[in-house]
Amino acid sequence: MVNSLTSTKQFKFQSNQEFYNALSDEIEKYQRLLSRKRIGTNLIIASLLAVGEFSVLKTGSSKTYFIPDYDKQEYTSELDTIINHVLRVSKQYELYGLLTSKDIERIFEVEVLDDRLVEEIVLPPSHLIKCKSGIFNLNTMLYEDTTTDKNGKRYFFPHTYNFDVKAIHEIKPEFISTIEAIHDRWSINDPIKLKFIKTTLLSCLCGLDIHRQIVIEGTGGNGKSTFLDECKAMAGPVQYLDINLHDYDTNSIFELIRPYHKLLAGDDLTTNWVMNGLVTTRFKQLVMGKIVYVDRKYKDALAIQHTGMRIQLTNDFMRLIERGSAIEDRLLFVQWTSDNFREVNTDIEVDELRKRVVSTFGASLDVLVNSSLETNLQYEYYTALVSWLLDGQYRLPVKSDFDEFVVAFNGELKQAMSDSGDVVDDFIADCESGGVFKQRVVPVTLLYLKYCDYVSIHNPGAKPMRTQLFTARLKPILKENGYDVLNPYRQRFTTAPFSECHIREYSDGLDLMDLSPNDKRYKAVKSTINVFRKNNAKNFLDGFTPDEQVEKLNELAALNGMKDTELYSLPYSEIEKLYNATEL
Repeated sequence: MVNSLTSTKQFKFQSNQEFYNALSDEIEKYQRLLSRKRIGTNLIIASLLAVGEFSVLKTGSSKTYFIPDYDKQEYTSELDTIINHVLRVSKQYELYGLLTSKDIERIFEVEVLDDRLVEEIVLPPSHLIKCKSGIFNLNTMLYEDTTTDKNGKRYFFPHTYNFDVKAIHEIKPEFISTIEAIHDRWSINDPIKLKFIKTTLLSCLCGLDIHRQIVIEGTGGNGKSTFLDECKAMAGPVQYLDINLHDYDTNSIFELIRPYHKLLAGDDLTTNWVMNGLVTTRFKQLVMGKIVYVDRKYKDALAIQHTGMRIQLTNDFMRLIERGSAIEDRLLFVQWTSDNFREVNTDIEVDELRKRVVSTFGASLDVLVNSSLETNLQYEYYTALVSWLLDGQYRLPVKSDFDEFVVAFNGELKQAMSDSGDVVDDFIADCESGGVFKQRVVPVTLLYLKYCDYVSIHNPGAKPMRTQLFTARLKPILKENGYDVLNPYRQRFTTAPFSECHIREYSDGLDLMDLSPNDKRYKAVKSTINVFRKNNAKNFLDGFTPDEQVEKLNELAALNGMKDTELYSLPYSEIEKLYNATEL
């Protein structure tokens, strides 16, 4: 993670020491006012703010402060920098006091509330990027001198790209043809996938928010990480954050997300990882552009919001606690089957292309796209790549451009979600085949107890998920089957007409009143439990009174040589099948 930002203007001090020397007038002013040499930390910080070039970026209710580090000639949002400034100034001017890091952070966060001392900066619009040769307008395809918005606030470009944008005829033809060959190979000559690759790269360049998480699945060594490195370069090293979906439940990593990040890049998802409840909530909020608040010890909650691209690579599709449209509508799943051109390959075509890249650009592809390096060779590669991407492009990508890919790759997503099924999916499938969702009432509390028993049988030693997560996982299924999932009812069960709910299925065929008081199901039915209703459900015993229903079922058991408990322990669908096959 890089927390520093390069300034777009020349700093007025060339070193931190020069900055500290310039503080003398401010410090002497406060010493005269107080008639003493030693001044408080708040006045030291006020002096720093008055003389230094501090900036603030406001996004909604969130603020990001940028602190100048004149030794590095860059801004940083790390509070360690202000702590270092205060301690060194305190030593130089002999203002010794009992200073702690927490005290300095707290006082700094109070002092910067004075907007007169801190310049408010704004991020540039998505069509403006800062290249080697200046600020380039992706809409007009021209370089320009724009440095402020219409209100006069300075544009703050977090990153200067290591490339320029040129007309395609200014690029060596062999550069363009080699780049085309690489990306054609990545797309396996599928025009839709090639369009996806080019559109995604351009979207990372302008930081487009498509309100979806792109998940790219493929085996190791097939080039998906190399493609992600290109996406990172399009976003810019300072403007992307390496963060995987499984990091979302780690506050210290999640809170690193900044408003200037054009891309959240996940390169390695944990094998067989399950998206838990916290990650699911944060994932949904972040994808939809909502503000997510992260608790911090001894500090106010931090507001996190992201409005750029999000790409996650994985060798295996993740497992999901929650399923259904709420998740599927936030995913764009792509299978990747290609090459990284890194090693000698038995595929002659791939090996020839690998050699061609080295011959054309002077380095292998993994060196050219390595974001930790910055060389002239990369300048030539990315200048050619961006110029190729923008050639003939009459407008920047928009969110709706990805609708085509959602439709084209939907089958791959469905298959991936099906293949990643877990014991909950198996249990729900049993419920569907058993007729649980054909009935007017689904007693979720009892169904959860049945699920716990199912887990102990089919996955011994595994810990069932909590009832709240189970209900959340079940809701999309209930909604698809016509149940009112917005307003779950609360009711007591002592008995119930069979035409409303086959309640004895949950008690091994026993009447609820015959359960032992120590039975967990007895405790559940004696209390108020959650149920979901589908009032228009049809039952094969509709038209009979509750007493007549019991009579019909007892007769059905007798005709088939069964005890009543044996019949009632059967799933609803099996009882219906037996009823239709028996003459009563």
